[in-house]
Amino acid sequence: MNKNREFHELLGYCWHEWTWSFDDLDTGVGSWKCKKCGEIVGIQKVMESSLDYAADPRLVLREMIRINKWYEFWAWDFDKDYPPDDFGGVIMCGEQFLSRIEDYILDTTGKLRDLADNWLKAMEFETENKKFRKAT
Repeated sequence: MNKNREFHELLGYCWHEWTWSFDDLDTGVGSWKCKKCGEIVGIQKVMESSLDYAADPRLVLREMIRINKWYEFWAWDFDKDYPPDDFGGVIMCGEQFLSRIEDYILDTTGKLRDLADNWLKAMEFETENKKFRKAT
């Protein structure tokens, strides 16, 4: 399966499969309809629906912020490589933080998407449109 599609659906969204149907054969007026969820939209929405979370890691960041789990997600990855401080947080210097930005946020091969995908599968929480349960 397409990794962008897998991540998109893991977030609780439909990976739309659009079909065009004519509403009026005489005028050629029609609409785009998703075969999976039934949503009907205009051409602009169809063009926006092919998200590439690998090429644009900001999309991953926006989703983590949207589900209000950005800090937990980012700290989860850091916790694997850095020791906790006296308050349960992560000790990290500026150089280490910048290295992580270069490794994940500036990467366009899907590292951040894949990291977020693994994190979502390991967590249990609920958002407005999805319940996350640990993968078994």
